[in-house]
Amino acid sequence: TMYARVAYWLTSAAYHVGAYHEAIRYAPVAYRYPHNREFVQEYLCKSYLAVGDTLGGVQALKNGIVNFPDHTYFFSNLMIYLNKNGKYDEALQFADRMIDYDPKNSLFWLAKAMTCMRMEDYPHCIENCDVVLIQDSMDIKANYLKGLACCNMARSAAEAMEKEDLHS
Repeated sequence: TMYARVAYWLTSAAYHVGAYHEAIRYAPVAYRYPHNREFVQEYLCKSYLAVGDTLGGVQALKNGIVNFPDHTYFFSNLMIYLNKNGKYDEALQFADRMIDYDPKNSLFWLAKAMTCMRMEDYPHCIENCDVVLIQDSMDIKANYLKGLACCNMARSAAEAMEKEDLHS
């Protein structure tokens, strides 16, 4: 157990001083230390991304979601990556899994709403925002996304009407 504890501190120190390859090297042993395992996983994710190993970083984020669903770092950063790269179906799957895990967490509903917004699926974006607004009617992000979705729907309707012959 001392070896795993030392590996934990080595991983943490290596990450903080920018020795990312060393953090990656010691993370598997540090993971055996029963305390602060979620931070070891977080250091591993950040280290992979710092050395340019996107595939390793994304896989570490997915493992973090599975092993530490309450530590929102993994979910938030994975959703950012998936949305930025246009992998909306996968983003929706992860959002739905996390909503099943904790349906009262507004972060998961907002992430799903944001993905729907990027997919231009405005009615579903509004539905997800409504779930958040039931819990907290003053949630700025949910109100913003809902308002933006409504404006985009109105713009789409106006553009469709411009194409119609109004004399018929």
